[in-house]
Amino acid sequence: MKLKSLIDFEGRQQMTRDQTKLFLQCFMIERNPERGEGLEEPDHFCFQVMSKRLQASGQKVQLPTMLFLASLCQTPGDAVMWAYTLCDIAERLNVEFVGLHELTQMFPDGFPTDTARLACWDAQKDSNAPIGNAMDDMTSWRLRNDG
Repeated sequence: MKLKSLIDFEGRQQMTRDQTKLFLQCFMIERNPERGEGLEEPDHFCFQVMSKRLQASGQKVQLPTMLFLASLCQTPGDAVMWAYTLCDIAERLNVEFVGLHELTQMFPDGFPTDTARLACWDAQKDSNAPIGNAMDDMTSWRLRNDG
């Protein structure tokens, strides 16, 4: 059974002014990579969690997209949910590489509210999974093979 991602939960909120500025900066870097020369992965803990999960899944994601999403993360669990959601976006859109363009296709009305984020986290709880979280079991991430 496929886990639900953040896409599947209702409740969207508009970006704050600072989030909008960061989003536009990241979007411009994705469209013109020379603007991002020297851009490196930060030591930010949630970014690192997201990065490691995406590496383990084999999903390719634009660095500016990951930087933007890490800025939305309040907990490592948020980073895991976003990593899983990025994999789900790739499956739904049938793309190998996910960037901000693909992200906005799936979230045209804003990003998940705290209520939606918490509902997604609660939905993946599983007493048979490591640490009680199905998203911690990478076999549940086999999205393209679930038929």
